[in-house]
Amino acid sequence: MGNQFFDERIKMLNLEIDQLAKNVSDLQRDNVGLAQTVNVMSESMDALKQTIICLEHKIDTKTDKY
Repeated sequence: MGNQFFDERIKMLNLEIDQLAKNVSDLQRDNVGLAQTVNVMSESMDALKQTIICLEHKIDTKTDKY
């Protein structure tokens, strides 16, 4: 096996390392996006919960009148 074989093998391994680094970067970006989505959904759920509590209170108030 000559130096050319090793040079080609090293070049291929470097390309694989570059692709893996890109994949990790993409996954990290996706993870940040998912975390942001979960936070937004959590805030939406909290707002919905507060709306339900308010509506329940209004229903209870109306029920008490009758």
